[in-house]
Amino acid sequence: MVESSRVALVLDDERVVLEVFRKALQNHGFIVLAAETAEAALRWSNDRQLRIDLFVADVIIPGAASGTDVVLQIRASRPDLPVLLTSGTPQDAWSVEDSRNVAALPIGSYSFLQKPFTVQTFMDSVEELLARKTSLHMA
Repeated sequence: MVESSRVALVLDDERVVLEVFRKALQNHGFIVLAAETAEAALRWSNDRQLRIDLFVADVIIPGAASGTDVVLQIRASRPDLPVLLTSGTPQDAWSVEDSRNVAALPIGSYSFLQKPFTVQTFMDSVEELLARKTSLHMA
């Protein structure tokens, strides 16, 4: 059964990718808050009236803050928020800062998908990540 009230915040600077994520998540009952910039993602996250169940973030985005910077900023105020990181850049080509930021995340609190991937792989990762969070809170 698909929950209809889950909310996902999605950060990706590529509009086409953002739309694919939006459609996939909406087709699985999510309300999607889409952000093409770090600033937009932080604005959504800073709205404390919003419940956010999942954060999907591209690791490398243009601008002053990378996707991993945004993840750390959001997790500072939402420490239990599950994070799905995506990137078209192989992990061994990430900046030292991005690698350190990811290493700072608690094991089990995030997943990573290397682009390209299928919508099915994306949704399987989303559901597995959310199930992991649920099982941790039930333990």
